Amino acid sequence: MRRTSTGQFPLDFLLERFVHQMLRDDPSGVRRMLAEAVRAGCDPTWLLAEILWPAAECLAQLRHDRLVGLRAFNQATRSLVQAAGHLDARLPAAGPIGRRVLILTAPGEPGDLGAYVLSILAEAAGVAALFAGAGLNATDVLFALSHLQPDALVIHGSLPVSLPAAETLVAQVQASRWWPQVQIACVGAMLNRPEGLAQRGDLSSHHPVELLELLALCPDHRAVPGLEAPGLSMPPGATPSVHAQAIDDLLRHYFPPRPHVN
Repeated sequence: MRRTSTGQFPLDFLLERFVHQMLRDDPSGVRRMLAEAVRAGCDPTWLLAEILWPAAECLAQLRHDRLVGLRAFNQATRSLVQAAGHLDARLPAAGPIGRRVLILTAPGEPGDLGAYVLSILAEAAGVAALFAGAGLNATDVLFALSHLQPDALVIHGSLPVSLPAAETLVAQVQASRWWPQVQIACVGAMLNRPEGLAQRGDLSSHHPVELLELLALCPDHRAVPGLEAPGLSMPPGATPSVHAQAIDDLLRHYFPPRPHVN
């Protein structure tokens, strides 16, 4: 069950605090926030899915919109990777569910933070995750599929503008016979884009945990070309999103402290 509050703070407030802390040149502040959240009883899986995942997507959007400089973005990236590693060590190990998944970033996106967080969540859920990251073109992906032979390909995109390129990649993989039995899934904020070819693979979700649930429950589902609903898709959840303007205002006004919300 996805939550919108930690019990002390609403989720959007905690997420804004986390992004703000990452963009400051103080990695120890991020570690302190995580340590406080864990001591308060927050589940590490929840922190990864509801804080680090949207924070990674927010950072990608901020950089794309040129609302943060390269130095601040690189510092925030390092802080988030360190935070993800810290939480990874605290995740309970689940038994294998028999799924082998190749996870990569949508073509054209330079960062792979979201895909990295997804790979950590996948491993914790018992999925054998092959993390490919960013920068792969269609030839690279087809080569990887034929040699690694995963049973699923997951394409993550943090930016709505990445959807057309992801859809093109999906179509190329589906048209290829290099590894025809692979299941294709799309996940991330790129699905927020309303227009497009709707060629989004066999499974899709805006949320990482929901996508992993689909991968576990529907290993044999494949899209049928020509139908209005080609694949199973999870609708967007109720989790508040952090917008670029909100973070821009946050940085300019330094987000004054707020009282606890009981």
